[in-house]
Amino acid sequence: MADVALVLGTLVGVLALAVGPLLLPWPWRVRWILAAEAVNPLIAVTNASHELLVEQVLVVAVGRDRATLKIVVERADAGAGRVELVGPPCSVGELAALEGWCCARTPLVLVGEADGASTLQGPHRAITGLREADHDLAVHRS
Repeated sequence: MADVALVLGTLVGVLALAVGPLLLPWPWRVRWILAAEAVNPLIAVTNASHELLVEQVLVVAVGRDRATLKIVVERADAGAGRVELVGPPCSVGELAALEGWCCARTPLVLVGEADGASTLQGPHRAITGLREADHDLAVHRS
């Protein structure tokens, strides 16, 4: 009987660790994602081998014209500064989400890849196809 209780307790604990973070409010989920990467060497090694950079950001400004979406984000790291991201035109829903995140100062996760592509992940939505504005200019000049 004690063996069954031990196995059942272990399964409940593993299930809570696997599903629990998905039930957290968004700001806590962002902290969980960043903490999991910092603490778990398997995640850190996997991200490093795929040359992924995961960081917390806040949207500071959003703009668009017919050809380009422009997003200015502020990195959460002290003194890391601001980055301008550019991407293809977005839908009205994506623009509304970005403006809402900006006004509410919602913490977001920015995932940057080695080739310069970035994804901005927020609650219930991700904005893909982004690049740092400086990186984008360097690619066009080459």
